[in-house]
Amino acid sequence: MALELQHKMQMDIYSAHVKNELEIQKKQALNGMSVSSKVELAMSLADVAAERELQKTSVAFTDGGGVILQKERFGNDLKGRLPIKILNAKLFSHINDVQASVLSVIIKKDNDNECFLFWNLQKTEIRWIRQPFEKNGISFGFGEKKENEIRRKLLLALVNNAKTVVLPEHHGWYQVAGKWQYAFPGDLTWEEVNARC
Repeated sequence: MALELQHKMQMDIYSAHVKNELEIQKKQALNGMSVSSKVELAMSLADVAAERELQKTSVAFTDGGGVILQKERFGNDLKGRLPIKILNAKLFSHINDVQASVLSVIIKKDNDNECFLFWNLQKTEIRWIRQPFEKNGISFGFGEKKENEIRRKLLLALVNNAKTVVLPEHHGWYQVAGKWQYAFPGDLTWEEVNARC
C-alpha cells in the first residue's frame, strides 16, 4: 500500500509537471503569436502611412470661382468641392514697396453670405493663416491637421491667382513715377488694408 501511494504521488507530480510544461508552451506560443501579430500590424500601419505620403492634395478653381479639392493617388483622382466660392482675390502692395504683402479675398459661403478675408503675407504661421477663416466661420469639415493643410494650399493657390494692386499710403495726393495722382475718400489705401489684417 505504501508503494501504491508513493507511485500515485509520483504520477500526480509527473502529471502536474506535464500540465505545467504544457501551460508554459501555450504561453510561449501565444506570446509568439501576439508578437508576430504586432509585427504584421506595424507593417500594415507603415504601409498605410507610406501610401498616404504618396498622395498629393491640390486646390484648383473653376471658372465660376468654385474651389475644387483634388487628391491624386496612384493615377486615380478623387475630387471634391469645398463649401465656398471665390468672388475676388487681390494682392495688395504699398506704393513704395512693390512686393505684395496683403491678400484680400471675397468669399461666398454655401449659405450665400459674403465675407472679406485679409491675410498679412509676412505672417506665415498657421495661426495667422487660420484666423481669418475661423473669424468668418469657414470650415471644410476635416480634422485639425488636414484642415490646416487645406487652408495653406488654398492660400497659396489664391496668392498665385490673385490680381496685384498697388495702393497709396493714405487718401490725398501722391506721386507715382513722376506723375501726381489722387486717392479719393472712397479709394482703398494701404492704411485701411493694413488695419484689417
